[in-house]
Amino acid sequence: MLLVGDAAGMPNPMTAGGLRTAFESGIRAAESIVSGKPEKYESWWKRSKTADRRFMKAHAALSSMSDEQLSEFSRYMVHKGVWVNGIHSVIHNPRQTWLYIGCLQALRHGW
Repeated sequence: MLLVGDAAGMPNPMTAGGLRTAFESGIRAAESIVSGKPEKYESWWKRSKTADRRFMKAHAALSSMSDEQLSEFSRYMVHKGVWVNGIHSVIHNPRQTWLYIGCLQALRHGW
C-alpha cells in the first residue's frame, strides 16, 4: 500500500495546505506502481525537497509567533523581488536568517 498527500503526512509544511504535495505524490506513486517498482516512491520522497524537515521547523516557528512578531518578521518584505526581500530582511534581522531562507525556499518550490 502506498499513501499519498495528507494520508502520508505530506502537507505543505509552510501553510499546512496539501493539494500540490497530494498531486505530486499521487503521480509519483502511480508511476512507481506502473513501473513495477513501488520502492521508487519511497526513494523519491526521501530525496524530495518537500520532505525537508527544516520546513516543518519554519512552520512551527511562524505558527508560534504573535501578531506583533509576525509583523516585525515581515516588516522588510516590501520589495518587488523575492531575493531582495530576503537580503533586506536578513540585514535587518540576522537572527531570523534561517527562517527567511526557509520562506524563500518555499517560494522557490512553488508554495
